[in-house]
Amino acid sequence: MAIIYIDYNIISEAGQTPATIGSAALRNELRRLTRGGHQMALSAWHAFELAKSKRDDHIASCCDLVEDLRPLWISNNRFVLAHELEQFLAASTEDLRRFAFNTYVSQMWSTYDAAAALVGETFVDTVRALRSNPTNLTEIETAANQTPGAVLIGREALQDGRLAAHQRIIDGDYFRSVLRRARPADIDRLVSTMDITLRSCPAVAVEESMTQLRVRGSFKPTASDAADLQHAIVPLAYCDYFVSNDKQLSKHCSSVAQAISLTCIASRTLPVI
Repeated sequence: MAIIYIDYNIISEAGQTPATIGSAALRNELRRLTRGGHQMALSAWHAFELAKSKRDDHIASCCDLVEDLRPLWISNNRFVLAHELEQFLAASTEDLRRFAFNTYVSQMWSTYDAAAALVGETFVDTVRALRSNPTNLTEIETAANQTPGAVLIGREALQDGRLAAHQRIIDGDYFRSVLRRARPADIDRLVSTMDITLRSCPAVAVEESMTQLRVRGSFKPTASDAADLQHAIVPLAYCDYFVSNDKQLSKHCSSVAQAISLTCIASRTLPVI
């Protein structure tokens, strides 16, 4: 059976109020897939996006749908990335998928370092907590607003040669940020065997490939690119399908999946399975 990651825009459309012919059909298709044994997968970003909605009826409708789908919940990216690298360094053959998915929302929050203020036993609890404390939303939006500038700096560094000249230093800093207690020898090994590391650590490979796509691309970066990167990393690495009706995001995910030979299929519509 397939694991299908569905972007927030799919949930938002299916939860439209009042329902339209299109939203009702989408909701029925989601339910058909789950009845057939396939599992939907969502992430913390769904709660963040829904909490920004100004319509109580839309929020309630989307929450009802999510509870009805009983999805798997994607772990924090850094949690998965760290476990991938640790397992690689230990030459472990353990199935990495067990670090990527959670049955309950509370389990998902346990993979975050500083989630105490956001912890909820259910999706509804989490959305309610986010809405009751606007500071949480503001902090996330502030971080996202730094993304366009960071992408442009990366493009400048690529053009003037700084990126190529300092690639090993950049890679080393990245691995140290993920493995905070790693030994210098471990960091050196990861940097020195970058190709093997990327083949063995799919989520690391997705983040690297998506970052390269942004730096080498010519599209105008926006704050929304922050969420697009964050909620694509683990799903592309471990889900069978990644569904988003965002044209650019779907295109980028397809390009990344093809570039690093992932089995995940990125699409703008739900799979016919």
